[in-house]
Amino acid sequence: MLGAILAAVFPFAVSQGPAAGSVADVSALTTGPAGAHGFVRVEGGRLVTAEGELRLSGANLTGPGNFPSKPDAVRLADKLMRFGINAVRLHYMDPVGEYANFMMSGEPCLCAKGTNDLDFAFMPEQLDKLEFLVAELKKRGIYVDLNLHVGRFHNRLGHRKGETLYNPELIASQKEYARRLLNHVNPHTGLAWKDDPAVFLVEIANEDSIFCPFGYENNFIKDADAAFKTFLMETERRYYAEMKRFLKNEVGVKSLVTGSQLCASPFEVQEMFEVTIDNRYWCHPEKAGGPEWTIVDAPLADYANGEWDPLAMMAKEKTADRAFLVTEYGHPYPASYGCETLPLLGAAAVVGGWSGIFPYSFSHRSAPKPEY
Repeated sequence: MLGAILAAVFPFAVSQGPAAGSVADVSALTTGPAGAHGFVRVEGGRLVTAEGELRLSGANLTGPGNFPSKPDAVRLADKLMRFGINAVRLHYMDPVGEYANFMMSGEPCLCAKGTNDLDFAFMPEQLDKLEFLVAELKKRGIYVDLNLHVGRFHNRLGHRKGETLYNPELIASQKEYARRLLNHVNPHTGLAWKDDPAVFLVEIANEDSIFCPFGYENNFIKDADAAFKTFLMETERRYYAEMKRFLKNEVGVKSLVTGSQLCASPFEVQEMFEVTIDNRYWCHPEKAGGPEWTIVDAPLADYANGEWDPLAMMAKEKTADRAFLVTEYGHPYPASYGCETLPLLGAAAVVGGWSGIFPYSFSHRSAPKPEY
């Protein structure tokens, strides 16, 4: 009711963004092109370039959101720059066939349908759209976080998260996907992804861990048989070490590389990377084992530092020698308290010395809203 009243007396559509040249337009704070000062590196637990410390105010593009038409890509890049966004996470581009989420219809992503998820090919038109978008972002000083494996095997018969870390067939397919994509020369920048300093980070696998089927965060590590726990930990560590070696030594990726989020994979595994990452949400809708969605609508501000406070959880994950990024965060709709999301996240990032925050998600669709 309050939301309806406020909308009637004070209409404000965030999706329209600040008008170019207005007081709210902060595009002057983002200087381009991204990568002009060399590849991003880690020093003293912070992201830095030759210009100094780099702090990222990011956004996620999910699935079809990574493939706007070229005119829309220009408008999108301009809009992000006016918002002061200086990094974009390219997320969930890899499903074979179509991507769909909740109530949205399916749209194509990067990979064409083959006989199965292992038999994939990049669709030339989609790859060109993606690379044009990256070039437009780069021009405006907007860095890129490239996600490799997110959902390409999720429809595979019998597949669950975690299998990607030990199944030789799936690992080989992940390597081939990475090799093809990272070696491809973007015709709009003249650089392969692996050689472009605008690509500040490559993520190996989103929220994927051998512990996922066992409930890593449900005290599995604490309660498991020690020998079995050690076996799983070493298996997971071996996978991420091999993927890191492959990307750096065989493919020749010059940007930073990280593994997976700490909400899924143990720090004892992820500590091999210079950058650690995590995804957290407050009051995320859940099915809880049944067909109906359960939605809790509560302000995080009233539960600060409580057992399930996502910001307090992440505050414990920043270490002195590693940069830390929040690659997904949100108080998902429907929520009456969404206005608290960014102020609380931003405050936590400043206090905690985090290097970047990426609210989830700016867009899931290829065709932007009319307000663009």
